[in-house]
Amino acid sequence: MKKLLLLLSLCAGVFALCPVSAFAQEAAENAVKESVWEKMFPEGLLAKASQKSSAASKSTLKKLEGKFVGIYHSANWCGYCHKFTPQLIKFYKKNKKDFEVVFVSGDKTEKQMQKYAKSAKMPWLAAPFEKENGAPKASGYPCLHVLTPDGNAFTTISGANTKEKEDSRLHKDLRAKMDQWLKENAQK
Repeated sequence: MKKLLLLLSLCAGVFALCPVSAFAQEAAENAVKESVWEKMFPEGLLAKASQKSSAASKSTLKKLEGKFVGIYHSANWCGYCHKFTPQLIKFYKKNKKDFEVVFVSGDKTEKQMQKYAKSAKMPWLAAPFEKENGAPKASGYPCLHVLTPDGNAFTTISGANTKEKEDSRLHKDLRAKMDQWLKENAQK
């Protein structure tokens, strides 16, 4: 028995001394990044917000990798959402190289969700109807929870700014916060 324990401890020591290959380390890091989004959306996402929930795919989760992700709670019945959505679309189109949106519908039926997404011309991904799973919950409508590229809470924008033609919370403040985060995390 002592010989077996000695042999096991020697083997453990040898493996502890072996350097981890860069390939193995990168694969492990990628697996962690992917798991954040897989945990949040285990069914996957819709490639277009106007699709049926049955079209959800895990392959769409790759679009979230390395980007800030806005979890957008909105609904067709919400008047403020109709004012905020065009502003978010404008911001998204300007920033889609490092920003992605996932629409989470607050509508009563999947047909209402699809109708709203289509009429608003939402150009982004969506959670299958009633399947937001691990995504942050709405604190009212509209509600945009922005997560960092590694899936951590970053900032939240609630309600529509009806006083400004261009919502500065998106176009100025959010972009500045994203740039600051990118600058600080580029050094790590």
